[in-house]
Amino acid sequence: MKEGIVCFIFCFGTVTEPSPSIIADSFCEVYERQIITKTDAQSVKLLPPDVQKRVQGNEVLYLCRCKGWKDKVCQKLP
Repeated sequence: MKEGIVCFIFCFGTVTEPSPSIIADSFCEVYERQIITKTDAQSVKLLPPDVQKRVQGNEVLYLCRCKGWKDKVCQKLP
């Protein structure tokens, strides 16, 4: 019985938090851009200010981290 316990501990190990690089990569993989056309940009302007900031923030984050956008706003991101 001890052999089964040793194998279980050895095979499955421990659970750890994902590293920040994994989190950033998964964001790049799953994010779907919302502002693609000028019409999209106009539509975002009609949203409540808080929603507008979130959508624009996600777009900027995606462009900076995932597409390598070189803009001064990217330097302010965490």
